[in-house]
Amino acid sequence: LREAMALALENEYAAERYYRLASTTSEDPETRRIAAVFADEESSHARDLEGMLQGQPAVSEHRRDEDDEPTMPE
Repeated sequence: LREAMALALENEYAAERYYRLASTTSEDPETRRIAAVFADEESSHARDLEGMLQGQPAVSEHRRDEDDEPTMPE
């Protein structure tokens, strides 16, 4: 779960950067306004995910490590 949340967080950061850039570079005032709103929403999503990630264990508690080598019939 932690890995999926970390990937989602990176996507939120990327989306915020994209919209923030559009909010400052678009020639259309309405596009700039909407992009700024979207950038703020993505930033909020990122903050939420950062908070959720803090509650996740660093290593998945559900991971099962095998203690023997796999065997294949010959």
